[in-house]
Amino acid sequence: MSAEIAYELHSYTGGRWKIQGFFDDRDLAILEARRMDESRRFPAIRVVEERFDPETGGYKSRTVYRSSALDQHNDTALKERAEARREATATRTARNDAKVNEGKAGSISSSLPMLAVKAVLLVALGFAAIWALNHFGNT
Repeated sequence: MSAEIAYELHSYTGGRWKIQGFFDDRDLAILEARRMDESRRFPAIRVVEERFDPETGGYKSRTVYRSSALDQHNDTALKERAEARREATATRTARNDAKVNEGKAGSISSSLPMLAVKAVLLVALGFAAIWALNHFGNT
């Protein structure tokens, strides 16, 4: 069964992938890919597993290792962006909580005088209505 599986080591150069080696052992192929990646000679490295399918008579390929300088840069940028998003969310939440607390304290203190004015106005209108009914109702 292992004779039906091969591992190809590919390097990306000049806008295309080039086979650098063949391996029967997956771990050995990945070890060599990491060694080549550390040399920084190639912008990208991958190991492709080639599995023979006796039913179709062809090979099925899948990438088992991939590394590139761009992948590392993207991972770093993604982590930095996630950290910035967390900080912004925390700051925004704290600011909104402070506004809500200020709004509650301000609305209570400003609503009490307004409530008193409305109550006095309502009582005055009530007395005016009673006076008008008594004054115009008797004539």
